[in-house]
Amino acid sequence: MRNPTSRPAVSLLAVLVAACCLASVGPAAASSESASPTAWTAPASPHGGELTAVSCVSATRCIAVGKYYGGRLALIEQWDGSRWTVMPSPSPGAESSLAGVSCTSATRCVAVGIFYASKRLHALIETWNGTSWRYNPRIGDANALFGVSCASASSCVAVGVAGDGNHAAAEMWDGTHWSVASLPDTPDGSAAGFLGVSCVSTAHCVAAGFLTLRGAWPEALVETWDGAGWSIAPTPASSNELLEAVSWSSAASCFAVGRAGGGDGRGPTVIEQWNGTAWTVLPTPKPAGPYYAEDLTGVSCVSATSCVAVGFARNTTVLDSEVLRTLVESWDGTRWSVTPTPQPGPKVYSSLDAVSCTPEHCAAVGYTFPTGFAAQSLGLSGIVAPRTVKVSWTATENARLLRIAAYLHLSPARVQKAAVYGTAYLVGLSGGPPTPTLLPRVGTGATYSTVWAPSQLGVLDSVRVKFALGSVGATRLSVYLLSYLLALGGH
Repeated sequence: MRNPTSRPAVSLLAVLVAACCLASVGPAAASSESASPTAWTAPASPHGGELTAVSCVSATRCIAVGKYYGGRLALIEQWDGSRWTVMPSPSPGAESSLAGVSCTSATRCVAVGIFYASKRLHALIETWNGTSWRYNPRIGDANALFGVSCASASSCVAVGVAGDGNHAAAEMWDGTHWSVASLPDTPDGSAAGFLGVSCVSTAHCVAAGFLTLRGAWPEALVETWDGAGWSIAPTPASSNELLEAVSWSSAASCFAVGRAGGGDGRGPTVIEQWNGTAWTVLPTPKPAGPYYAEDLTGVSCVSATSCVAVGFARNTTVLDSEVLRTLVESWDGTRWSVTPTPQPGPKVYSSLDAVSCTPEHCAAVGYTFPTGFAAQSLGLSGIVAPRTVKVSWTATENARLLRIAAYLHLSPARVQKAAVYGTAYLVGLSGGPPTPTLLPRVGTGATYSTVWAPSQLGVLDSVRVKFALGSVGATRLSVYLLSYLLALGGH
């Protein structure tokens, strides 16, 4: 067999372009192919309070934190795949609440917030060791922490507001102790703070929040950590935009969400994207009916083509009151779209504060007022379904596919998936091949079906978005490319 690597790179590019054209018979990439949940349920979580942050390590293990109704004590709940239950939480002061949580495993979580003691406000850090939560004394200048992100059990960043109430604060965990981060100076007379942080590695973190100049409505503030220091990142946000949450799936893919403001401090929502070079503002979708999206308070990305943002929408047409309802939006690599969620009665307040996704599952948390004036914690569960991609081949194409299958000792259906993984790896979109045991069995005739598990959908979606194709087109392109690389009849 000829060595395909000896062919000129220009020939490979020409074949790739030709394959794109041949594969373009597949449908264009669409939001219906998102690797995010398309259906959400609302398991019972009848605990009096509000959940403001959540972190999931699997579809059956999530930790959510917040506060009991009245804000007296911190509230911690855990998800086991079917229901939410309350966990005991230490209380270092007369009043406490938690605003952020990050878990790196089922036995390692860090939660942050605030507590009152000695008539003062203090930053709160609690840690989970797999058995119990404990208060973690620390030395820092923050008097409130609103977000935390851990890249590993020995690397965490917590962010909030400094003790003077006018400056952003960040504290960093190295596996042994917390230390105060040195942040860039902001303009004189300004007030700044961080509301969210996301770390994709020990050398890549981004914190998002607000910067207020001379009493004006806050503008967006984004700072990044490169492993050596923090720096302010230029953003395209106008002077009345506030970023409340951020999620970084890779060094070249990040989303920050929040809202714009005005005299009344209301929306519309704001979504900004980092593509590895610059931040840009993206269009945001409109909910159905008489609602408008007012705020996005949480975002979670499992890949560059699969993100979920949550918040609330407002209805001002109800005569006796304004009504809030939960809002979920999904990103498919091309655009954001609104995903329907379970809603309570027409005059009930419900809002989502945070979301955390794994490849198979997303959990979104917040609060609802079902009756009276007592808030109850709210948790939504969204399952990512497998995707079946059925590709039909002509007689000539099928003969080529069978030659590849014989050469690699794989079924034609397995070749389709392996080819997509190979293309993703070739163009730098994936870290390696699929697990053989997860590949489907052979199909029949000249039409072969591959079942893509939720944990694999990110690879398929990255290829289809990269080349502006649907799942069928991405599969066809990949098989043509693989055929060429193996010198088995690709043209």
